[in-house]
Amino acid sequence: MPFSYNEFKKSRKDWVKELQYFNKVWYRSRKGGRNHWKRKQDFLETLQSQLNQLLETNISELTTVKCFETKVREILEAIKIVNEDVVIRGEVLNMITMAISRLTFEDGFGVNDTFAMEWDKRVMKTDEEWRKNAPRDGDVQDFRREQLRSIWARLSVVFEDCNCLQCIKRRPSSNASSEVSKTRTALAFMRHHWQTLFSGI
Repeated sequence: MPFSYNEFKKSRKDWVKELQYFNKVWYRSRKGGRNHWKRKQDFLETLQSQLNQLLETNISELTTVKCFETKVREILEAIKIVNEDVVIRGEVLNMITMAISRLTFEDGFGVNDTFAMEWDKRVMKTDEEWRKNAPRDGDVQDFRREQLRSIWARLSVVFEDCNCLQCIKRRPSSNASSEVSKTRTALAFMRHHWQTLFSGI
């Protein structure tokens, strides 16, 4: 299945909607709702197939976002965990939802991808929780929690040379906020330039 920019955005929205449904019924599924789990398995198989097809396309022709391919591959790895690990299945499914919702083809401030931008605002709270409760040297950590922390870190990987909003905001640099501000200013200038250029046509 070829992915154009608009096709990707539509597919992403559909994937998130379905994942949100499964997150909602997760408790019933754990209590023996086999139909829910069967539908979930079928959907995850389809999602894996579609994400693999996305990777088979020439990513560089679709986007210049350098973290995109790696994040898709990490989502695929997380789906395997959902299928294999009963104990943390629900938590990982929720992480996958947040990871997919923020996938974007857009460099910079993401002004044309409001879906990813709004979801990223929600996910910042989750990022803060993981950072706030980060393990300290010598602490005895709960294995399950550290396993989830590791999965979240991989799904939220930050590239030093990537200019998508997520990487800019999360780079361990005091200049991160100024980078966002500069990008926003540059994009505003470009919009004004094009509006002025075509206003007389």
